[in-house]
Amino acid sequence: ESPAGKTEGTITGAPIPTARWADGGTATLQEAAAGAAPGIAHLLTSIEAARRESDPNSLINRPARILVPEVKGAPGDGDFSLAREMRLALPKNGEVVQDTKPGTDYTVQGLVHAAPGAAGTTRIEIQWVVSDARGHEAGRVVQLNEVKPGSLDHYWGDVALAVAREAAGGIRRVIDNQAHLR
Repeated sequence: ESPAGKTEGTITGAPIPTARWADGGTATLQEAAAGAAPGIAHLLTSIEAARRESDPNSLINRPARILVPEVKGAPGDGDFSLAREMRLALPKNGEVVQDTKPGTDYTVQGLVHAAPGAAGTTRIEIQWVVSDARGHEAGRVVQLNEVKPGSLDHYWGDVALAVAREAAGGIRRVIDNQAHLR
């Protein structure tokens, strides 16, 4: 039953002979519980899914509100450029980007690490960490690229645009997965 006293669903378990049930032995009770558990779990999942679908405030029924703070660790103007391009890319997937934290559902923090790569290149690793409103990590989108040394030491330009467009789809998948888990 719901908190309002409404029956939300029912399940019928496998029958147990009356004599075994009346005996109330541990093995009988464990058998009954083990047999009913999958059906109960499925029923509860179905009830929760129906609740989310009927809740107008559920992320299933409204766009996620996201904060994208300045990226950290990028060479050149990457911290600024990557954050700006991500703020522009996310709304194209249906999210709402906010300038302040209050009321946000998620924060998407970009972290960049540069290291020597193969054959004289620079390896750029970009992680987009998606955290829920409570600050718990919901998922990550990781991008790895090998670039010419020094090529990103000043302006990211179209590189930031391409990085944000590509990562925005992954961020959307993280948020969609979380919306269906809530």
